Amino acid sequence: MAKLQINTGAKSYEIEDENGKLLGVITIYPNDFNLGKRVKDAEKNILTLLEKAELIANDESRSNEDIANDIYDLDCKIKEQLDYMFNSNVSETVFKGLNCLNLNKGKYFAERFLEMIVPVITNELEASVKASSNRINKYASQASKR
Repeated sequence: MAKLQINTGAKSYEIEDENGKLLGVITIYPNDFNLGKRVKDAEKNILTLLEKAELIANDESRSNEDIANDIYDLDCKIKEQLDYMFNSNVSETVFKGLNCLNLNKGKYFAERFLEMIVPVITNELEASVKASSNRINKYASQASKR
C-alpha cells in the first residue's frame, strides 16, 4: 500500500518531572489558528476553576467528603479544558492520573503547567503568524507589480 505524508507543522515537546523522568510527549500545531482561541478560552476557564478550588478548600462549613468530591469534579473539568486546549488527551500525558490540583510550593499542578506551556504556545503561534504574514506580503507585493 502506498503511503502519503503531509507536513502539519506539528511541534512535539517532551514533558519531564522535576527528576528528569519522562512523563510523555505533547504535540502543538502552531499553524492551527484555532489553537489561539482554544488556549485563551481554556486558560480563562481553568483559572476560574482554580478560583473555585480555593473557595471549596477554604469552606469550613462543608464536610471533608463533600470537599473531596468537589475537588475531584474540578480536577476532571480542568483536565477537560486542557484536552480541549490541545485538541488531544494531553491531561493523561502531563498528570498521569494525578489530581491536577495537587499543591507544590503554593501552586497547583495545573497552574504550574499553564505557566510553563502557555508562553511556548504563544511563541509558536507568533512565529506561525509572522511566517504567514511574510508569505502573504510576498505574494501581495508580486501582485502589485503586475
